[in-house]
Amino acid sequence: MLRTYNLFVNVKKALQRIVTGQLEELGINLSRNTTTTGLTAKSEVLNLLGRIRPQDNGHRLIRVGGPGDGGYLIPDDLTGISECFSPGSNKLSNFESEIAQNWQIKSFICDSVDEKPSDLTALQDFTEAWVGPATDGKKYISLEDWVEEKSQSQGDLMLQIDIEGAEFLTLLAASTHLLNRFRIVVIELHFLEALKNKWAFDQIYFPFFDKILSEFDVVHLHPNNCCGTWTYGDFEFPRIIELTLHRKNRSMYSRPVSSSRNELDHPNVESSKDFSLNFSEIGNRITVEWD
Repeated sequence: MLRTYNLFVNVKKALQRIVTGQLEELGINLSRNTTTTGLTAKSEVLNLLGRIRPQDNGHRLIRVGGPGDGGYLIPDDLTGISECFSPGSNKLSNFESEIAQNWQIKSFICDSVDEKPSDLTALQDFTEAWVGPATDGKKYISLEDWVEEKSQSQGDLMLQIDIEGAEFLTLLAASTHLLNRFRIVVIELHFLEALKNKWAFDQIYFPFFDKILSEFDVVHLHPNNCCGTWTYGDFEFPRIIELTLHRKNRSMYSRPVSSSRNELDHPNVESSKDFSLNFSEIGNRITVEWD
């Protein structure tokens, strides 16, 4: 009986995938992760994602924060950065600890109090708040207000942001002047399957990428293997990615890379299958390569 039931469930899921794929080809989106039935043209999705192809900009990449979740690849260009702002901690501070020890960079961390790291030092300041597009005087503080309140430096800053989907509206609300204070930005992007939703694409994703890519070069892209991939016809892409951005005026040159893979990469989830992205020289073709 159990075997029959499992077979039924697998067949049902397969049929759902087939029907969903056929509807998408007709421009109808029934994804539970979106709010309207309008579907973004596949070419628009591919063109936008093609813009985040990593570039070799002349700075070697180093790993900071150790292996696994909480560790990131960043350009070896930290000298002169005085402060790091890290919204979203998930009880981790290994990244902030390493930049304090090796570069004497002070970090400002914010999250809910139950996510406060337990091993903070004098070079890590914790605020009980969530960063969002606006300050409400209760739970949320805007990035602009937080930096203005905490920063004691007129020099370059760094931003390491992992706020579970709030990153898009938070950075859209930030001024260009504030963004240009950050020499390096490490950001985890969530819910990328919603790129297929035409309203979300036009109102959130396209303005977001257009804004950050006008000020920064993508120097590393790492798929987070925690949550798998989504598909649009024959196209496959991670649900969550980590992007490392480097302010354009720090670039020595710009050469597109053919693969997101770097020897310093480490899977976010050790027990899950890892993968990388390959970028074709022809058009905006991006393919997933599983380990």
